[in-house]
Amino acid sequence: MANGVLARGIRYGLIVAGAGLGLAACGSASSSLASTIDFGGSSSCAQVPASKAVKVVVEPSSHKVISGCTEIGTSPIAALTLLKKAHIELGTQKYNFGVALCQADHVPAHYTECLPANADYWNVYVAKAKGKWVSSSVGISDIQLTRGESLGLRYVSNVKNPPNPAGPGRL
Repeated sequence: MANGVLARGIRYGLIVAGAGLGLAACGSASSSLASTIDFGGSSSCAQVPASKAVKVVVEPSSHKVISGCTEIGTSPIAALTLLKKAHIELGTQKYNFGVALCQADHVPAHYTECLPANADYWNVYVAKAKGKWVSSSVGISDIQLTRGESLGLRYVSNVKNPPNPAGPGRL
C-alpha cells in the first residue's frame, strides 16, 4: 500500500507532502474571502522586508485564499514550523517518503485516509526568491525555506497535471 501511495504521490506531484498552493496577493488578495495570516506581528507582506521574509499562501478552495509573510533570521525555517506559526490548522500522516499533508484550514472537513486513490488532495509548491512555483518533490516535513522563498498549498482535484498557481510575484 505504501508503494502505491508513493507512486501516486510522485504521479500527482504530491510527494511534497500531498499539499497544494494557490497564490494571491499577499495582504491584498482580490477574493472577498481572502484573509491574512496572523504571525504574531505584521499581517501584511508590505510591512516585512522582502529580503528577510518568507511567504505562505494557502488556497483551500477557488474562493478562499489565506496569505501572509513573516520575517526570519539567517537560518532556514521548516515548512511545518512556518504553518504552525501561522496558526494554520493541519492534519498530517507519516509515510515512507516523509509527512504528507492530509488537511489544512479544515479542508477536507473529514478524512479517513490521507492520500486515497482518485480523491482531491493538497499539493505543495515552493518558490525561490522571485522564481516560479515548483511542485515539491519531497514530503512537507523535509521542506526548509530561507529568506525570500515562498510556500504554497493548494487543494486540488484529482487530476494528473494540476494547474500551477499564480506566479509568486503576485504574493
